[in-house]
Amino acid sequence: MNFIKNSKVSQKIFGLIILAGIFLAAVGYAGYYSIQQLKIHSNETYNDRLIPMQRFNQISTNTRSVDAYILELMITTDPAKNHELKDDIERTSKSTDELLTNLSQSKLDETSKEKLASLQEQIGMYRSGREEALKLAIDNRNAEAYQTYLSKMVPARDNLNKILNDIAIYNKDLAEKTNEESNTKSTQIIDLMIFLTVVSLVLCSGIGILISRMITRPLKEVQALMQKAKEGDLTVYGTYQSKDEIGMLTTDFNDMIVQLRGIIKQVSDNAVNLSASAQELSAGSEQTSQATQHIAAAIQEVAGGAETQVKGTEESARAIEEMAIGINKIAESSSFAAESSNEAIKNAENGSQIVQKAIEQMRDIHSSVGESAETVKQLGLRSNEIGKIVEVITGIAAQTNLLALNAAIESARAGEHGRGFAVVADEVRKLAEQSKESAESIALIIEQIQSETSTAVATMEKGTQDVENGVNIVQKAEEAFEHIVQSIENIASEIQEVSAASQQMAAGSEQVSASVVEIENSAKISHEHSQRVASSSEEQLASIEEVTASIQELSQMAQELQQMTSRFILR
Repeated sequence: MNFIKNSKVSQKIFGLIILAGIFLAAVGYAGYYSIQQLKIHSNETYNDRLIPMQRFNQISTNTRSVDAYILELMITTDPAKNHELKDDIERTSKSTDELLTNLSQSKLDETSKEKLASLQEQIGMYRSGREEALKLAIDNRNAEAYQTYLSKMVPARDNLNKILNDIAIYNKDLAEKTNEESNTKSTQIIDLMIFLTVVSLVLCSGIGILISRMITRPLKEVQALMQKAKEGDLTVYGTYQSKDEIGMLTTDFNDMIVQLRGIIKQVSDNAVNLSASAQELSAGSEQTSQATQHIAAAIQEVAGGAETQVKGTEESARAIEEMAIGINKIAESSSFAAESSNEAIKNAENGSQIVQKAIEQMRDIHSSVGESAETVKQLGLRSNEIGKIVEVITGIAAQTNLLALNAAIESARAGEHGRGFAVVADEVRKLAEQSKESAESIALIIEQIQSETSTAVATMEKGTQDVENGVNIVQKAEEAFEHIVQSIENIASEIQEVSAASQQMAAGSEQVSASVVEIENSAKISHEHSQRVASSSEEQLASIEEVTASIQELSQMAQELQQMTSRFILR
């Protein structure tokens, strides 16, 4: 039984076919042997019974023919007719001799041989009387011939017919016996054929059912295990052990389940790690988003300060223009003072008033320039804060890039199931690189703003110094006007001093005007750079939002993967 169990399925089926062929050959051989026996028996009946019987009957017929020819020969006197009848008698006698020769060569039993010998003896006696009667009949001695016929031929003929009749009865009985034997053999052959057929069917059916169960039962077991595995139960294990294909299939199924459990467990662990990485990426992207929002707010404040600085420098420019007009008026007044002292006194008073206004305007300019300098300093401080925030963004981008690399590594470990995670990780990495590039661009712009702010502060400090110098000069002009009021004699010299002071003030006002224009240009450039930084911050914020959306999608995919793997039973 173990040999059959461990045999291959093809060998089992082939063995069943061979067994069925053996039984079929046995049934066929039995039928062939029986048919051959019937054929032999039929040939014996035909050759040893029927043909000899036909020959015996032909001898009886020939005897009756000879009797007829003899009687006809006795009643005719025609020599030609007599000769014809004699030829017929000789031909018939020759036929009888051939029949006797064939009978003597036939396979006869002892009884038939004894009767054949008696028949030949009676035929000899019959022929002896026939020759005598024939001779008399040819000589037309018909009466004597007839007497010879009655005395010699008829007794021999009767004995001959009696022997032939006995042979016929004997052969009839023998034929009936042979028929009974044939029927008996036929019945035995039929019974044997039925027996062999039934035995063949029973054995083939039994062995076929046994082999079928050896094949179908383990297959049904494997099918049931596969159904459980399909439903998520990976704890199934096939118990069928054999060296046939089904046993190998069961072993391969068990190995497949073990490997599948390992793969599902690894995928589940990777999904957990991926979900944790996605949460870390989400937290990092939120921090980056908040930092970017702070940067955008700071840039907006810087842009507002730059705009205020532009307005302040415009007001300073207008004040300096007014101061230049006043200085020109002072120069004109000094020229007219040389012509008339009275007019000089009057002009000196007017000049004193104008100088007071100039002092106030210079003080206003000094205050505006100081405020502008303070604003530019604040802009520099804001730029430093933005630089720190940019460093934070750069660090977050590097951390995001590292997390994206970890996610790509985990997705590569996941194989085919992690291909989607690899794509998302690659997108996260690209966004992190874009964030880093944007942060570097912002840092470069901030450095430019800080450089330009430092230049603007230096320029404003120089303008402040020039304004202080202008205030001192105007104060000196005021003292000169006081001396003009005190002494007309010193008008010429005082006018010259006033003229020189006016020219110096004009030159100072032009220098202050140029400085203010430069400050205004720097403020405009700072404002433009601030707008660019704000735009870059908004773009970076949008990129970070896309990264956040991708990370959320990655986290959702990790959760779905965990749900898919949770339906499998691993222990």
